[in-house]
Amino acid sequence: EKGRTLLLLSFSLPIALSTAVDIVSVWLDKFVVSVYLGTAALGVFYVGAMEIPFVAVLLTSIYGVVSPVLSSHHHRGDAAGFADLVKKTILFTAKFIWPLWIYLLVFADRLIPAVFGDGYEASLAPFRVYLMMMPLRVALYGTIVIALGRPRIVLWSAAGALLLNFVLNIILVTRMGLAGPALAPVISSY
Repeated sequence: EKGRTLLLLSFSLPIALSTAVDIVSVWLDKFVVSVYLGTAALGVFYVGAMEIPFVAVLLTSIYGVVSPVLSSHHHRGDAAGFADLVKKTILFTAKFIWPLWIYLLVFADRLIPAVFGDGYEASLAPFRVYLMMMPLRVALYGTIVIALGRPRIVLWSAAGALLLNFVLNIILVTRMGLAGPALAPVISSY
């Protein structure tokens, strides 16, 4: 019983820590903007520097259903079934994500004023930069790696992305203004 508890803890702890690292990473660019560019710039940046919320909800729901099946394929040693399910899931999510991504990219200059009102034109640059993460969102790579039984890889990847995000934020905010802190998480995500 004690060995099983330790095994579960050694599996779940990296997942919990990677989630905490991801939360810090999401807020890092906003912190850097507030420190380097001030609170007025933060308000404008905050409007544009966002991922579309329902995309994360959709993907989490899809991969929440797929994850146990992926794990069962892995535990049975069914690499072909695992790869086929990953491929089908990516293709399924891409049908929703990619058209939405193109639509938002094309009509961002109309969408931001319609949702937030006039005066947020400077939010368009961070918004369009953040949209560059949407093609990545067709797959929840962490879920796939966790289904392979390797949660520590997810933690180390999240920590590495956070470190790169931090360094890029500091470098790019001084060189590019509002677009720099938006570009940093995109680069670190890729």
